[in-house]
Amino acid sequence: MTRVFVSDAILQERLTIGLARPGQDQPLRGWKTLSALYQASLAAYGYRIAPIVRPEIYKADVARRVLGVEPGDWHLAVKPIEHLRPFHYIPNVFVCDWPFAELSTGPLGDSPFFDQARLLRMADAVLCCTDFTRDTLLAAGVERAVTLPPHIPPSSSRPKATGASRQGTGCRFLSVVDVDHLSRQLGPTIEGFAEAARQRDGLNLVIFVQGADAETLASLRQRVVQAGTAQGPEDTISVLGYAGAEAAAGLYDSVDFFLCADAVAGLRLPLIDAMLAGIPLVTTRNTGIASFVAEEAAVPITTERTILDHADEPIARFLPLTGYPPTADAVRDAVLVAAALDDAVRSRMAVIGRETADRRFGLEAFKADLSALSAFVSLETS
Repeated sequence: MTRVFVSDAILQERLTIGLARPGQDQPLRGWKTLSALYQASLAAYGYRIAPIVRPEIYKADVARRVLGVEPGDWHLAVKPIEHLRPFHYIPNVFVCDWPFAELSTGPLGDSPFFDQARLLRMADAVLCCTDFTRDTLLAAGVERAVTLPPHIPPSSSRPKATGASRQGTGCRFLSVVDVDHLSRQLGPTIEGFAEAARQRDGLNLVIFVQGADAETLASLRQRVVQAGTAQGPEDTISVLGYAGAEAAAGLYDSVDFFLCADAVAGLRLPLIDAMLAGIPLVTTRNTGIASFVAEEAAVPITTERTILDHADEPIARFLPLTGYPPTADAVRDAVLVAAALDDAVRSRMAVIGRETADRRFGLEAFKADLSALSAFVSLETS
């Protein structure tokens, strides 16, 4: 049976030689979650999956024989662009969820790995998570780029929500952000929501920070205190860290809206989870998000074009990256619009969002899209 060697290790994770060792204490997030989804999708299609740490070191025939490489096997890399490395002498497929309109086409700074177009052109094919990313790569001369997001299953632990408000509990919002991208994903959410809560009673927001340590959570909670609300900030805005996969999934069970103030976004997996759970959205519709969020499923947050800070994207030190962040006032206005919607409108938004996500990220959609890869890589599974 054909094997797909999957590499998603970076930095100190690459100190291991050979096949990756299963079992990690830390929860998956970011590109690791994306890698897990692609692996599950390919396994469902009939491939054997073999995680590998440093694919680029197997240049000799004897090394590949020891590893068990057979004709028809290929390599899938799921990691930030500057960490991509090829598996020599077998087909390479790179996954790209780059959310910016800019892509470097030459060396930048002191690193040859900041030549993004060169790295991506090393692949036999590039799987883009959104149409936006595909179009960006094609414009930069990366010709073998196709849109092929993974299958994203709904969580079995969550009931099918309807978007209807819950009597006696006010209006509850959820925002899920990654600690590595706080500045662009969270933005002015705290300040904007606090202002909305001063204008309307019964609003509550839970901010779930993936990968946060105690210091980060304390800093964000201090921001909540400084923002202040009429009801008391601790009652209105809660900041939570990782508390186990089941607890995280359970957050979707008790909210009326999913709030996303991302200044730039590709395949925002927590947002898709919310759509699959039947949670209406309050969101920016920047770059990749517009590829899979129907207008009818979301209350839009107005944004402004700007050059983003380089805090959470290393290449931004050398390449100006365009973002579309909202202001606190824009977050406030969108939250108030959402809270005023009646149950019928919320239910319709929930249904449209869930149907859109089911159609775009279902297993049948993945299998249909996978056929586009056959132009570059053999898809034989045995």
